[in-house]
Amino acid sequence: FNWEDIYSMAKDFGFDGVEMRGLGDEIFSVNAKPFCADNLPRTIETLRKKHLEICCLSSGCALRQTNDFIGSFSRSFSSFIYAPVNH
Repeated sequence: FNWEDIYSMAKDFGFDGVEMRGLGDEIFSVNAKPFCADNLPRTIETLRKKHLEICCLSSGCALRQTNDFIGSFSRSFSSFIYAPVNH
């Protein structure tokens, strides 16, 4: 499904949010087109207008990964979170 299909179906089915694992060919959500820096403000506005939230983000991060990877992931997604990640 593409991004427009995902949020449209979520709204049509009465969901409050969507879980993001990947989008299209991009398995790491933060790299998907709707979440790139240029598109993020429009994506956030679309979700707000539809009263939807991203309730879960899948990281693909294994417990064996280093703190550097986990910290990098947290900083990448901090723009989606209302309270910034402090490191």
